[in-house]
Amino acid sequence: MNKIFRLLTLFTLLSFLSCNKSDDDSSNGEGNNPPKLSKIISTSASSVFTLEFNYAQNKLSEVKIPSQGKTSKIVYENDKAKEIQIYIDGKLEATTTLIYENDKLIKTDNGVNSNFFVQFSYNGDQLSKTEQFTILENGELRSDFTMDYSYDLSNNVTKRTLSNATSVSEYFYTYDNKKHHYSDFSDPVRIYFFWPEGLSANNALTSAFYINQMVNSEYSYELTYNELNFPLTSKVKNKDGETTTSIEYVYK
Repeated sequence: MNKIFRLLTLFTLLSFLSCNKSDDDSSNGEGNNPPKLSKIISTSASSVFTLEFNYAQNKLSEVKIPSQGKTSKIVYENDKAKEIQIYIDGKLEATTTLIYENDKLIKTDNGVNSNFFVQFSYNGDQLSKTEQFTILENGELRSDFTMDYSYDLSNNVTKRTLSNATSVSEYFYTYDNKKHHYSDFSDPVRIYFFWPEGLSANNALTSAFYINQMVNSEYSYELTYNELNFPLTSKVKNKDGETTTSIEYVYK
């Protein structure tokens, strides 16, 4: 499983979970600027997983996974995310260039040492499809998988369909009417890091996962919110009502 597909499994869980802020006065988001997401802490019975977010000049500049020693640095050009530099334990390991058309992110270029890339398609302003290709030795392209998105009138992804050569997986969602915790991120940055979820405006309340039309899992999300309608905490519950994961979001 390559780097991009690992992102699929890593961020799909985190994408729809919610959050907690610190007690510091700076976390309340007072004024004209929304609170900035600083940290996501996901706690289950067996592990604790943390994502950290840093900013420069009011833009997201770094996404960190401390447990892996991994830092993704975002390089901007004319206020647009241009490169993602991946550092492991402080050493630059890879660089991805983001390619645009009509101000929309349409493709990743992972450099001459990489044999795969991800392509993004749109229906108007909405992300409609994500597809990963492998570049074969003869120069031909092989499609590894596609992700198709369907939206409701509130710009939420109600269905995602992941297809590859052997299976079709479907994800169904319902939503609240509150603000999404990634809403302060620019669309290209949000798509690059969290493309499995698309660009939903609100937070998921339920999800169901099917493989080849058979139910694999169903979850509900019990959220709390701050005074600005950003999620504070989320308890992820299985179909038996048991809490499997607790999510805390910390804001600056």
